[in-house]
Amino acid sequence: MRGRALAQAALRCYPPATRTARGAEMLDTLLEVSGDRHGLFLWNVVSLVTAGLGERARTSARVSSGRTIAEAAKLASVLYACMWLTVGLAVLIERREWHHESQVSCCVVGLLIALLAWSQGRQRLASVIGLACTVPLAVAYPPDVLLPVSLVPPILPACGFLIMALAPVRKRPSTVALAALAALVVVSVIVGANAGGFGQFIVLGGASIAGLAVFAVQPRLTIAVAIIWTAIGIELIAFAGAAPVPWKFMVATAPAVLAATAARARVIHRRAI
Repeated sequence: MRGRALAQAALRCYPPATRTARGAEMLDTLLEVSGDRHGLFLWNVVSLVTAGLGERARTSARVSSGRTIAEAAKLASVLYACMWLTVGLAVLIERREWHHESQVSCCVVGLLIALLAWSQGRQRLASVIGLACTVPLAVAYPPDVLLPVSLVPPILPACGFLIMALAPVRKRPSTVALAALAALVVVSVIVGANAGGFGQFIVLGGASIAGLAVFAVQPRLTIAVAIIWTAIGIELIAFAGAAPVPWKFMVATAPAVLAATAARARVIHRRAI
C-alpha cells in the first residue's frame, strides 16, 4: 500500500491531462514491473518523477511568451494582495482596535475574498474585488508601514487584476501551492506583527525561492516575483535619487528572468526535435 501511494504521488509530477488519460495504466505498469524488488521500485519512481517534470516543462514551453507573461502578471497581482493582506492583518493585530480601523478592516476582508475566489478558479470575481481593493490600499497605511513595497504605485497589481478580468482562466491552483502560500502568509503576519511590517518580505522572499525551485518546470512564478523586485528597485532609485549597485541588480531582475525564460524555451524545443 505504501508503494502504491508513493507511486501515485510520483504521478502527480505529470500534467493533469496525462494523469487522466494514462495515469492508471502507468501506475499498474510500474507496480507490475517492479514486483517485490524495492531498489527497482525506487528507481522506477525516480524515473517517473523525472519524466513527469520533463513533460510539464515541455508543456509550459509550448505556451506563447505573451500568455506566459500575462499569467505571470496575474500571479504578481496575487502576490501583491498577499503582501497587502500581511501588512493589514499585522496592523490590526498590533493596534487591537478594529473598530478604529474600518478602512483597513474592509480592505483585509476584500483581499481575503479576492484570494479565496482566486483559489477556487473564479478569476473574474477575484479581479473585480482585487481592483476595488487596490486604490484604497494605496492610501490605507502610513508610508512608513509599507516601505519599500507600498511605494510601488497600484498600477502594477491593477494591471494584473485587469488581465485576470479580461482573460480569466477557469483553473484552480494546485492544493500544494495554496497550502504553501497560506502558510507563508500566516508566518509573515506573525513575524510582521513584531517587526515593523517586515512580514511582507517573507512573502516575497518565500515566493522567490519557490519560483527558482520550479523555474525549470514552470517559469511563471519566477517572472511574477521578478516583476515585483524590479518595480521595487525602480521605486527605491526614484525616491532616493541615487542608484546603488544592489538596487541596479533589483531593476535588472525582470529582464534577466525573461531572458532566462526565453533561453529555457529554446533549449527545451531543441531537445524535443
